[in-house]
Amino acid sequence: MTWLTLSHSQILGGNVQFRFRPDVFLHEQDAPVLEVTVEGAEDPETAITLLARFREDFVVDLEIEAQELRVLGEMDDEETVVRGDNVFSRHVPYSIEELRQMAIFFERRLREERSDAYRQAKQFRDIRHFVTDLIDRAEKKRSLSSKACELTEAQLSVLHRVLNRLDDA
Repeated sequence: MTWLTLSHSQILGGNVQFRFRPDVFLHEQDAPVLEVTVEGAEDPETAITLLARFREDFVVDLEIEAQELRVLGEMDDEETVVRGDNVFSRHVPYSIEELRQMAIFFERRLREERSDAYRQAKQFRDIRHFVTDLIDRAEKKRSLSSKACELTEAQLSVLHRVLNRLDDA
């Protein structure tokens, strides 16, 4: 199931037009954007204000009736209703602005993911370095003392297994 977000709204005379785009990029569809026009809207400014929050919130259900547009958001208990003389919809291709908005969104996500990957790689290197330091210490301890040799061997065995698991990850 694809959720929608409001990508554009405008007043055209006494009519109000809303464009809802999918929350994912549907490149395989020619007309993935739902364009809804409310002719003779009761209060065009209020209609735009009521639905403006769907630029950030997801639309999980959208119903179009002869004279009503009913929108239910992901956190809503009740539908938001816009009324007019006539309500109709059609599917249209992405606009240039919608494509630009998606490109910006994906670029930000890529930057965040890259930053997270670098951070995780650094943590992994730090952990690996910590384990190799422990191995070095245990080997020095083993060479300096003959006491507790079995315990040192057990520690080295465990540390080498941890290091092997890190290297396999």
